[in-house]
Amino acid sequence: MVGCGSPIPNFGLPVTYCAVVTGSLRDSLGKNSGTILFMCGKYPYQGMTVVIKDLDQPMFDYKLDEWIGKTICATGVVGTYKGKPYIEIRKAFKLHVN
Repeated sequence: MVGCGSPIPNFGLPVTYCAVVTGSLRDSLGKNSGTILFMCGKYPYQGMTVVIKDLDQPMFDYKLDEWIGKTICATGVVGTYKGKPYIEIRKAFKLHVN
């Protein structure tokens, strides 16, 4: 398990990343829409981004402002987008909300 201040393991490997959500937004993500959660700093200086795609219907019932301040643990493969690390969540059990 890793969090803010910890080095991110090799990209492309699975990891569980836990931290407090510092910002959130809704966006069109290619063909899907989704929720984007920023951790370890506010956008554009976040240390990690969690992407929750709405495949058929939203997986979580939180409003955008309800995510902020919650500690979450996201499990998935670490990728990069424009030099920033992210984890994409496609199944609800891959994201634990405290």
